[in-house]
Amino acid sequence: MMMLYIEKIVLLLATVFAICSIQTKKMKHAILYMGMFSFFCSILYIFYKSPNVAIAEASIGCTLSLAIYLVALKKQKKFLIYVYYDISHELLELIEGFCEHEDLIFHYIRFKEDKYEEIINTKDYNLVIHKKHDDVFLFSKEINDKVEALANTLSYKIENSNIQLFEMSDNNDMEII
Repeated sequence: MMMLYIEKIVLLLATVFAICSIQTKKMKHAILYMGMFSFFCSILYIFYKSPNVAIAEASIGCTLSLAIYLVALKKQKKFLIYVYYDISHELLELIEGFCEHEDLIFHYIRFKEDKYEEIINTKDYNLVIHKKHDDVFLFSKEINDKVEALANTLSYKIENSNIQLFEMSDNNDMEII
């Protein structure tokens, strides 16, 4: 009788983790939820008197697949952006939508104005964004197709704004800010 309740709880947990892995927006969370789903499935196979299948599910589904997915996720390209602290959430949401569409992992770090030179000269970044009135300045170490596509997307979607893209080749470009 007690085993029946435990089996139902494990089945319920497996269902919850399956739904969570589908519903989450973060890829890392989806992978971890999928691993938990697989773990609870392997426990269910033991309840169904299939120890060989349970061992295979635990070793392949829970561990090997999970490790392969996490390594693949680690190799996914990151898009690191430093944003001036008063950048609107609307602008960040547009950038995040662009990154999702381009299959990039979006990271942003807010900073205060006196940190521009330090960031431009010492930090690793894809973009530094500054907004002054209706002008949005995008600074990149090297302008590539992703950076240009983002600038085009922002200029198309943000009305009444002037999007300017600059390649930061040397410190003389700091005078723009």
